[in-house]
Amino acid sequence: MDKSTDFFKVSVIIPVYNVASYLEQSVKSALDLKEVQEVVLVEDGSSDSSLSVCRKLTENYTKVKLFTHPKGMNRGAGASRNLGINNASFPYISFLDADDFFLSNRFANTPKVFAENPEADAVYEPVGTFFENDVAKAKFCSWRKISAQGAENYITYPKIDYSGADFFHSLLRGDNGAPSTIGITIKQRVFKEGFLFNENLQLHQDSELWVRIASKGRFYSGGHRNPVSVRRVHPNNRIQNRSYKSQLLKNEALHQWSTKTDISKPGKKLILRNLISSKVQNRMKSNSFMVKIIWRFLFNFVLLKEYLRK
Repeated sequence: MDKSTDFFKVSVIIPVYNVASYLEQSVKSALDLKEVQEVVLVEDGSSDSSLSVCRKLTENYTKVKLFTHPKGMNRGAGASRNLGINNASFPYISFLDADDFFLSNRFANTPKVFAENPEADAVYEPVGTFFENDVAKAKFCSWRKISAQGAENYITYPKIDYSGADFFHSLLRGDNGAPSTIGITIKQRVFKEGFLFNENLQLHQDSELWVRIASKGRFYSGGHRNPVSVRRVHPNNRIQNRSYKSQLLKNEALHQWSTKTDISKPGKKLILRNLISSKVQNRMKSNSFMVKIIWRFLFNFVLLKEYLRK
């Protein structure tokens, strides 16, 4: 191995909630990788046998650590990932959902990207898709607005491999796709700078956090199109609960953050645009052509008012 990558040691954080049937495969896929020095499980008050599976894994594997919330409470994915971050021991952190799994090449290229770009905070790489059954596949296609044929070999990855400020602005524009959380590797020091998951959001905590971190301009592409992790699509995926309301809550959180943070003017403008558009979409429960005309009119009206005040 290239000596420039010898330093690369990773903590893998896995939030666990009602995933007893998937968890062991997920954990083993991480333990099989030489770069992984520990797997941090955070059991989130499951009602199935997930906690028992977690305990068994800690007994069988010295690299597996288990944490729970006080009194075994259910706190959600954001709080669970934060608890894992606060108990991680190694310089790099990656995330894995307990129903997903890593591939053998998960960190094959990642150390090289960090070594060649010392200023990088995070590296994002492609994520593949596994459909548990036809029902799950049909729901996925409906959500993504793609055909069944389009779902074959589906990869979650931006269309263009932006880095820096371009990546930040593309996330806000929403026209280039976005990386999956299970394909991102991030330096632990970033979290020590105050970047943590928003525990008030039940959904989209990860995409909201990536926007905030990307505002610093230090997200880098892995530079390839080979999946390094696999998202398992099944009928109980949490993301199926996404709605206009959940998108609005995310955009409200980002707007509130942007008013207190020094970020680029284009970034602030895009965050305002996203807030206005999601307010209209949530109010009308639609993203039709007419709804788009309404929110664009309102957005331009707000911009005009701000211009006239100057």
